[in-house]
Amino acid sequence: FARDLAQEMDFFVEDAFGCVHRAHASTEGITHFLPSMMGFLVEKEFEALQRIFTERKKPLTLVIGGAKVDTKIGVIQNFIKLADTILIGGGLANTFMNAKGYDVKDSLVELDKAPLAQRILQAAGEESCRIVLPTDVVVSKDISADAQTRIVNSKAGEQLDDNEKILDVGPKTIEIYNEIMKNSETIIWNGPVGLFEFAPFATGTKELGKSIEESNAMTIVGGGDSVDAIHRFGLKESHFSHISTGGGAMLEFLEGKMLPGISSLRVHPEL
Repeated sequence: FARDLAQEMDFFVEDAFGCVHRAHASTEGITHFLPSMMGFLVEKEFEALQRIFTERKKPLTLVIGGAKVDTKIGVIQNFIKLADTILIGGGLANTFMNAKGYDVKDSLVELDKAPLAQRILQAAGEESCRIVLPTDVVVSKDISADAQTRIVNSKAGEQLDDNEKILDVGPKTIEIYNEIMKNSETIIWNGPVGLFEFAPFATGTKELGKSIEESNAMTIVGGGDSVDAIHRFGLKESHFSHISTGGGAMLEFLEGKMLPGISSLRVHPEL
């Protein structure tokens, strides 16, 4: 199929960064049959993300949210050796809180990932990387635009009631986030820290985004939900150093993986 795509073509320009982590006929296979090169967008993305590894300034803070451990674990593991601080929020944080022995009740949690979370927490300690989990959380029994909520101080040992879910970070956690952002020179953000699509659970992600927006650090943002949050809360794209168009592609790049749609490019010697 890739050979068919290349028929009657002279060159291939890869300019879909959101797909370069996939070894498809139209992203990687075609490069075996045509002189190939980066387009302007892919070049911009590659250079911006590469700066994290070549020009990063310390302190470096990684903010990771979202729901699933599997999609973010590689980035966390890679950045334990690179970051000074890793903030973990969203459903992802529930898994880590559970691994530390906190009962998250009816919250989204991956119980089978507890041993992995424990190993990450131990590795972070050995590398002097500070992992920050929520110290207080917004909980509710319902997920709706008019849900009744309350704040639970998890650090102080307060407990959730049966059927309650953790759906956002609380005000004390937001204060901690703000302080860390003020003292960071490089910030990478991927994933919301709460169920921000619903107003009762939007404050954490909104305030996090504002704190990053107002930071003087080099700021890199990626992932569809994070970009959606920027737009939803009226944050200015121009106040961020780089907003990536790739979710999975950005994550795999930050993991240190080779991206097939980039590594396969063969530039014609006459270009």
